[in-house]
Amino acid sequence: MKKKKTEELEKILKHASHHELKEFIDQMEHTNFVEYFEFLLNQYSMKKGEVINNTNIDRTYAYQILQGKKQGSKDKIFQLALGMNCTLYECNTLLQLSDKSRLYPKKKRDMILIYALESKLSVFETNELLNEFQEDILQ
Repeated sequence: MKKKKTEELEKILKHASHHELKEFIDQMEHTNFVEYFEFLLNQYSMKKGEVINNTNIDRTYAYQILQGKKQGSKDKIFQLALGMNCTLYECNTLLQLSDKSRLYPKKKRDMILIYALESKLSVFETNELLNEFQEDILQ
């Protein structure tokens, strides 16, 4: 199945029959974190190095996460999503694919992270905001 943008797939699924839904599910590739991140890089016309430069992650460690050699923490995955200016949906998908919990708007720290993501803040600006509200900064 050719990979589709999330919004395009959502529109198709709104009008899909039960049979078409089954076909989509049968054809769907099992996406993992590395594949989805590559897909997003293509969507945003970015390179891994650009994204990593927008984070507070050691370059070697970040590449290991992006190659699937290391499991990054929730903070590291969030920083990568923030560095690419992902949407909340895309960030939560990256978190889920890396076996981390989604950002939950009823948790104070997650609320701040969602705000930072939606406001396109940098990692530095996000850490300032976390610090202002006495929450742990992104490590």
